[in-house]
Amino acid sequence: MRDAAFAFTLSKLGLLWWAATSDEFHVTKAGLYSMPIPASLEVHAEAATFAGELQETLKQNLRYFKRKGAFYGNYDAKSVRHITDEIDRLILRSIDMEDYWEDLQLFYATFDKKTGEAGTVFKEVPNCD
Repeated sequence: MRDAAFAFTLSKLGLLWWAATSDEFHVTKAGLYSMPIPASLEVHAEAATFAGELQETLKQNLRYFKRKGAFYGNYDAKSVRHITDEIDRLILRSIDMEDYWEDLQLFYATFDKKTGEAGTVFKEVPNCD
């Protein structure tokens, strides 16, 4: 169940749910718990199979930025879109909404910043000595 939830929340549909129900500063437990994910155990089991690949790919795609002299890190979710696209297709199939695939792509294209990384983003933490 945990691995399926991880996969669902990293998907574009998860991003869409967050954008519709949360704000840019908080990812609340209530928001995550309220995500309308498919109830089928088969769908959960299939989504969970992606968790390991998601984790490994994210570990290889850490990005750091400097704010007020300190370095902060985060995962680059764009690096797993080829995986989360499969999860989104699984979800859409399970709720008989495959026809909305192109709408989901349009949402993502207009929501996500496509202009590249900011000048203060590093792939590794620079030597601070």
